Amino acid sequence: MNDSNKIEEILKRLERLEAMEEIRHLKQRSAQAADPHMKIDMFVNLYTEDGIMEFTNWETVLRGRDEIRAFLEVNPFTWMFHCLIPIRIEVADDCRSATARWYLFEAATVHNSRTKEYDPVWVAGFYDDEMIKVDGEWKLTHTALTQQILCNYKDGWGKTRVSMDEDWLKPVDDLKQNL
Repeated sequence: MNDSNKIEEILKRLERLEAMEEIRHLKQRSAQAADPHMKIDMFVNLYTEDGIMEFTNWETVLRGRDEIRAFLEVNPFTWMFHCLIPIRIEVADDCRSATARWYLFEAATVHNSRTKEYDPVWVAGFYDDEMIKVDGEWKLTHTALTQQILCNYKDGWGKTRVSMDEDWLKPVDDLKQNL
């Protein structure tokens, strides 16, 4: 391999490493936008105009910034603390698109529509993300959250790992009927 090819190979590897670091920052910004209280504009702007946000356990798929914004405005989670662990970041050969998986562990409070109280909950699972680079900036095109744990803090996850408590999800169910 000649020097020119070696330099080209090193530059390509550097570009991929920089892309991975930029993607980590993108996901960190999503946590910063969500924690401790949702900053909707900051969060929505992390997505492309036609970005998709999916909650696999809730059978909820939000398409585009307007639907994502509408969801965040009724989001029953009123306080959140996301701990994200990067598991995999795969950058395409052209460094213009990527996929990633992040483990999630989160302490949160969720509004209970029946009791009008704020229930402390544990959330754990993983995010699967797709993203593209637009005008020099990485944007999310599809985020899918799969919850492995969503349970009341007091009860823990011993008996029920994922609770789709209707009293927590009423605002989301109401929104889904209008989308």
